[in-house]
Amino acid sequence: MQTKNFRKIAGLLTCFALFCLCTNAQDQTVKYIDSIKKVLPLLKGTERIDALNHLGRAHQGINPDTSRWYSRQALVEAQKINYRRGMAFAHMYLSRVENALGGDNSVKEYNLLQAIPLLEKLKDEETLASEYGELGATYFSQNKFLLAIEYYKKSIALKEKLSKSNNSTWSLQRISYAYQEIGSYKEAFEYRMKCFDLRKKINDPYGIIESMFEMGNLYRDAGDLETANEYYRQVITHARSEVFKDGPPTFIIGRAHASLGNYDSALFVFNKMIQVIESSSYNEMMKENNKRFMKTYIAEVYLNKGQYDKSLEYSLEPLDYFKKNKRLNDALRVLLTIGNAYLGEKNYINAIEHSKQAFRLAKETNSKKSIKDASKILWKAYHQINSTDSAFLYLQQYLLAKESMEVNRSARELAFFKATQEDKVKQARIELLTNQNTLKEQTLLLQQENFRRENLSKKFLIAGLLGLFVLGVIILRSVSLKRKLEGEKRMLAEKELQLQKIGNERRITDLEMLALRSQMNPHFIFNCLNSINRFVLRNDTEAASGYLTKFSKLMRMVLENSKQTLIPLEEEVKCLELYIQMEQFRCKNSFTYYIKYHDGVNTEEAMIPPLLLQPFVENAIWHGVNPKDSDGEIGIEFLQKQEALYCIVKDNGIGRKKASELKSQLAANHKSMGLQITKERLAVMGNNYSKESPVEIEDLYDENGLAEGTQVTIKVFSLPAFEELKPSLNL
Repeated sequence: MQTKNFRKIAGLLTCFALFCLCTNAQDQTVKYIDSIKKVLPLLKGTERIDALNHLGRAHQGINPDTSRWYSRQALVEAQKINYRRGMAFAHMYLSRVENALGGDNSVKEYNLLQAIPLLEKLKDEETLASEYGELGATYFSQNKFLLAIEYYKKSIALKEKLSKSNNSTWSLQRISYAYQEIGSYKEAFEYRMKCFDLRKKINDPYGIIESMFEMGNLYRDAGDLETANEYYRQVITHARSEVFKDGPPTFIIGRAHASLGNYDSALFVFNKMIQVIESSSYNEMMKENNKRFMKTYIAEVYLNKGQYDKSLEYSLEPLDYFKKNKRLNDALRVLLTIGNAYLGEKNYINAIEHSKQAFRLAKETNSKKSIKDASKILWKAYHQINSTDSAFLYLQQYLLAKESMEVNRSARELAFFKATQEDKVKQARIELLTNQNTLKEQTLLLQQENFRRENLSKKFLIAGLLGLFVLGVIILRSVSLKRKLEGEKRMLAEKELQLQKIGNERRITDLEMLALRSQMNPHFIFNCLNSINRFVLRNDTEAASGYLTKFSKLMRMVLENSKQTLIPLEEEVKCLELYIQMEQFRCKNSFTYYIKYHDGVNTEEAMIPPLLLQPFVENAIWHGVNPKDSDGEIGIEFLQKQEALYCIVKDNGIGRKKASELKSQLAANHKSMGLQITKERLAVMGNNYSKESPVEIEDLYDENGLAEGTQVTIKVFSLPAFEELKPSLNL
């Protein structure tokens, strides 16, 4: 008996909830919340979960944080008893509350993807139709236009099945937007017309005026400005009619004024809208969210007026918000506004920075219109800073995007559809006249109309044939010139690339020869031969023989390795060890050394330019550990980090500052050009893939701040750069 009462209460509350939520009266919603809270302690199981979900839904417009709490509580309890409907609606309301909070689109997407499979299992087609549309809107906000189109179409199909297609206007409009964003104007026009016709059918005055404005946008983007402006003027005129008893659609009027170039009128309307938002009963987060969107339109108006500082003032704060909440479509629009504003201010660096972000985002989401707009800004900015290669690259991107959108073809298709719609209007007028006049008058009008159509068709046919002929000549001429120009540009680019390649290869060869002469310099060879001579004079033939063997082996390895562009790390280390052992012998073993490989370094597969590390080790010996009184130590370490090979040479010597102060005979005479040459070798081998220096030198200090040695880090090459470099190295 008690369970039946609970169900009755829950049923009554559900009906009351639907009534309250369909009204804008906040006091009714508050009464509903109070009533359901009173009975909540009496409810159990699924009735309690349904009540929690209703509370979550009711709080969305009043207190979003409280709404989220109730919906999460409903989800937890529904999961415990595997109550699918309760889980589905909890996820739905958690998705909805993100709108009230202006939250993260990825959170909305996650909850909708959890709710929809549950609703499909429950076969709740009415709710599914709504949620398909919500998921489509979420994908649209993230610029995932193809997914948005897919789910909007699913929503429309279900509503048609349920005979509720009158509720499909929003989905039809958004499908049109999505097709427009990816450059499919024919499909965009078809769905825009479906939306327009449906709104006229159901007599939705606000929807009709919005469709009129969007039709203007579609013709504008297709290049038919005359028709577009005609629609914008109709919007302003129609909005002043008595149809709008609750007040005209101010926002659409502002956008129409902006599109017609009436910028002061547009600013007046948008600022008035901000005042309306501030005085509304929305929660503070929703107010701020709506004000941000209004600011983006104000920023665009100031951009068109040439007031670039004002445009940036209204753009930068909404951009951070849109990025944070993954509203990619809005972020992309604002980035393009900012890029154009910086371009207008001649701040080309910031223009490039923001336009590159827009270009990457447009590429990721395949928004052809935005790719075209972003590449146009980048082309102009790079041209202004005399970066010819980058300017040419983005000019190509702009032309490709423009061509792929097939603006001219789309304009012709729109003209065809326009003529079709005009024909429909004329036909409707004829049918209206036949209902008001006699059969004789009807027949006469039809005959006149048919005769006029036949004459008009003949004229259009002749004009069309002539137009096609002229157009064919123009196209053939354009294609011929375009191919010739592209061929010349390609040949010029190939010649420049070949010259650059020859110059780089010649520079690499020269630097390698300089490195060979400087690394095994005459001073070092002379000292080695003197040491051998000293052993011979002392009759220490065994030591002389051992030293001579190492010396000859080292020279042989140097000469062999110098023929190669890259050698295995293992070979470089063998050569380096021979050199260090000979220096140890000369310095009477005044220092020790160690070689260490960190995880991820494969000495057989890792490649390195030959004779690269010897100058750094030589520097560590003669300027670091050799002047030191106590035992010195030199460490050589290798590690793989972020797809790059790093070599570290460190010593516990006297440090660079002390070495400069001493100005010893050794420091004065032992001038090593190897360090500078090696840096140039690394720069050329890296082909300037990175702006950072390939060599970093760091002074080491102990706890007391005293010099404790020096550490040199050499970034040999990054793997992606090396793969691209292979062809030019003949590997």
